[in-house]
Amino acid sequence: MFARHLLAFAALLQTGTTVAHLAAWHDGMYCRNGTSGSDEANDYTVVKPLYQLPKKDWWLHGLDGCTKFPPAPGKFLELPAGKEFTVEIASNRGKTSLYFNSRFASDWPDGNNYPEDYNVPSCITSPNLHTQN
Repeated sequence: MFARHLLAFAALLQTGTTVAHLAAWHDGMYCRNGTSGSDEANDYTVVKPLYQLPKKDWWLHGLDGCTKFPPAPGKFLELPAGKEFTVEIASNRGKTSLYFNSRFASDWPDGNNYPEDYNVPSCITSPNLHTQN
């Protein structure tokens, strides 16, 4: 159940006027390894934008088959009331600590390492998203 909330949170991140496609990654999510049935660290299924679809197709990326790939037994994201939880925001799992021994993980969702002063005055800078809306 918590994984469903995580994927809903990831879907929420994809709404609005942004053109970036990111997801919240955690061991307790649906489609963590992609949709082929094998371990695909660079799969982009959960970050693929979905638009003007019935709920059965966008919820948990049902259209893409994510409902067939639940988290591993015993893996879930606990969302404690009034407390914090941790996920990693990235364009695919290969850019998180969940794969490649964190080789491509960084403080940036695209896996790049930008200088600390990399800010554009018109962008949202806290958190540093490099987006204007």
